Amino acid sequence: LEQMADSCTKEIIALDLEFHRMLCTIAKNRLVLKVNEILNELYRHSMTRVVENIGSRLGRVYHRKIYETLLNRDAEAAKAIMEEHIIKTIEHVKAAPEELFNH
Repeated sequence: LEQMADSCTKEIIALDLEFHRMLCTIAKNRLVLKVNEILNELYRHSMTRVVENIGSRLGRVYHRKIYETLLNRDAEAAKAIMEEHIIKTIEHVKAAPEELFNH
C-alpha cells in the first residue's frame, strides 16, 4: 500500500478494506466483524471518494502507526491512534471543498 500511487484507487481501497477486516478479526469480536461486513460496501463507496479527492497519504500514515503498535502489542496506543485516525480523516474531509464530494 505504501508504494502505490493514489491513481490506483481500486487497489488502495481493496487493501484498506482488507486492513480493516484484519483489525476486526484480530479483535476476536464477532459483532465487530459482522458490522464491518455489513458496512463494507458503504465504506468502499465513501473511501473511493476520499482517495479520489484528497488522496490516501493520511490513511497510509495512520495504518503504518496502527500496524507498528499492534506488532509491539500495545493495545492502548493502537486504540489511541485509531481514534486519532478517525478524527483526522473527518477533519480532512470537512476541510475539502464540498463540491469534491457532490458527484
